[in-house]
Amino acid sequence: DVTGVQTCALPIYGHIGSVGDKVELKVEVVRHNYSAKFNTWFISGITEDNQAVHFAYREVLKANSKISIRGTVKRHTDRSTQLNRVKLIEEVI
Repeated sequence: DVTGVQTCALPIYGHIGSVGDKVELKVEVVRHNYSAKFNTWFISGITEDNQAVHFAYREVLKANSKISIRGTVKRHTDRSTQLNRVKLIEEVI
């Protein structure tokens, strides 16, 4: 017998492209933080392929929203890819 709730967290893995590559991604926004110092929002999200991505954006993107973006790979960190020059293509409903 199984009692209680069992959960399984999906692993976050892999980098997106190579530094300098232009990429187009579908992302679910996980977190957003505003920086008054830079007058911008820092967005963290997960792609359809379960890859972590983060980028700066001038407008708030609500947590749990699904978006399509286009950007340039700036760098890779241990478990995520940082993008710059990000443009919102569309909000996916």
